[in-house]
Amino acid sequence: MLVLIQEQLETHGYLGWDVVANSYNKMMAGVTQCPGEKLATSGRWRSGVLKEARKAPVRNDKALRISSGRWKEYHALLAAYLLNADADKKID
Repeated sequence: MLVLIQEQLETHGYLGWDVVANSYNKMMAGVTQCPGEKLATSGRWRSGVLKEARKAPVRNDKALRISSGRWKEYHALLAAYLLNADADKKID
């Protein structure tokens, strides 16, 4: 999903979560997730890995935004993008 977020930032200059969600759902359509695969989020009630096979769930923009907000890689991507965007605005 980080690739989808990065593509959105680079292509449009902003993060349209509805577009990211649509792309993610198309990419994951028909995919079976296997036991032992990492979950998008873990926490107090989740182990962080799947216990049984399942079809990849459909996610909306809010669910993806909340999940990604828990990843350090997402925050690093945003920080890097903002630094690059600020550097592009500077006029020498």
